[in-house]
Amino acid sequence: MRRRRRLNFRLLIPLSVIVFAIAYTAWFFFWNQKPSSELPCELNSFSEQAWLTTSQEVVLVNDFFVYGENLSFFQQPYRLDTRDEFVGKTLRLTNLCTREIRDYMIEESVDGQIPMDDLPVGVYAMQVNINLQRLQLVSNQSMSHTWTTINRNDQTKAIHVFSAVDDQRVIAPILLEVKPFSLSSEVYDVVIDPGHYHADFGGLDLGTIAFGLIEAEENYKLAVALKSELEALGLNVLILRDENERVNIYGEGGRLFKTYASQAKYYIELQMVGSTNPSIQGTQVIHSSYVSSRLGAAIHRSLIENTSLVSTNNRGRGNIQGVLPSALAIGMDNQRYDGRFTIRESGGKALGAAQFSEFSYSRNASFAYMNPRGVHALVIEIIHLTHEPSAQAWPNEYPHYAKEIARGFANYLQLP
Repeated sequence: MRRRRRLNFRLLIPLSVIVFAIAYTAWFFFWNQKPSSELPCELNSFSEQAWLTTSQEVVLVNDFFVYGENLSFFQQPYRLDTRDEFVGKTLRLTNLCTREIRDYMIEESVDGQIPMDDLPVGVYAMQVNINLQRLQLVSNQSMSHTWTTINRNDQTKAIHVFSAVDDQRVIAPILLEVKPFSLSSEVYDVVIDPGHYHADFGGLDLGTIAFGLIEAEENYKLAVALKSELEALGLNVLILRDENERVNIYGEGGRLFKTYASQAKYYIELQMVGSTNPSIQGTQVIHSSYVSSRLGAAIHRSLIENTSLVSTNNRGRGNIQGVLPSALAIGMDNQRYDGRFTIRESGGKALGAAQFSEFSYSRNASFAYMNPRGVHALVIEIIHLTHEPSAQAWPNEYPHYAKEIARGFANYLQLP
């Protein structure tokens, strides 16, 4: 006859505790955690709650801006040639809707803090780790600024930076609200500048002329082809001049003015190069000295690996052949600025737009000076037009070049 097993109560009690703990954990993380769509994920729902958290240690933010799709905050008033206290620290963003945490190492480059496209929808509080202490980011001024990301998979996000300082609050936490943004034909992702055909510095500038080709006209052809390729990726693209339209670079109504008005995140200037030595050839991409080389390197790599183009022998940051930072120039305030004026003047506060000279201030200050919206700019010097084999290949090959510029752009920005 089968023996009946007796219950061992010494084992039953701890086993019950374990089962209860597992069940409670499952309930807490799966059933009790409401989906974000059911949570009150509007900014107003969290402003008071977030204010209560300022009982912890805080750090005052004195400056901020967006460059391209990257949002940056600074402990001190921003200066191009000064390393901020936040550099090298970890910035923590906590989604108050989902409790998800995202950590970012703060780099020195102006595209090295918060990649806005990386943020899911929600409302975020921000903290920074300084001396092993987590400090909440606060402001002593009210702020309300909104920027958008580029279109990815027919989805665009709006990032709202908010701080509610008033008569009752000397300081308030800085919150980020990330929401879906309806696509608008008036908000652009990318502007393309076909180099030359302007008169900023005298007569009409047509660029290099060689082997029956006029650079200004050929840059425009490449711009049209590149626009088509980028639009195939779902991007909204603006060319800053028509084929034979004279549009100055500086001043209201000029190309820089149009760039800021477009709310674009990226600026691609297309150029060719001429040389007195007809054997010199090569392609290179130039970026700001205050920006990482990652985007420029992705486009250059795509061009060199997938077309007949060869790179120049010039090397820049990280010893990357053909990918160069803009040479620096001393401005009227003895500060160092990017010498490439389209890169500098499209960069808003991040790159000191309208601060380099009296000329830049008089022409661009009304729309660029201290503008917290900077555009991530690159100059692509696609060929040496004075190199005969490159000039001869150009009419048949430039559509291929446009395709590879778009491919490199898409790879870096994780477009479909």
